[in-house]
Amino acid sequence: MKKKQFSRRRGFTLIEVVTTLFIIGLLVVLIYPNVASIRKAAEDRQRTALMHTLQSQINMYHIAHEDGNGQAITLANLMNSGYLTNAQVQQMTKAHFEIKGDKVVQGK
Repeated sequence: MKKKQFSRRRGFTLIEVVTTLFIIGLLVVLIYPNVASIRKAAEDRQRTALMHTLQSQINMYHIAHEDGNGQAITLANLMNSGYLTNAQVQQMTKAHFEIKGDKVVQGK
């Protein structure tokens, strides 16, 4: 009588797969909060930098147009004079910045 030979497949056992998934899940749980806080800090820094940039542009506009006509500083004036780009205005509205007099302030 002939003996049947079973081919042994090589692969991962269920315990190895579950252990690997557990380790990956644990790493994600440990790393995700750090990534979220770093992202929030980066967004805050970007918002602060944008506010400083906008204030600088307003100051430069104010100095350049210091002819005493009392013209209010608006987004349209800044854009038409080339002090702000469309992208900067979009970021400004997204960050809820407003121009009050000759200062940039946080709205809402």
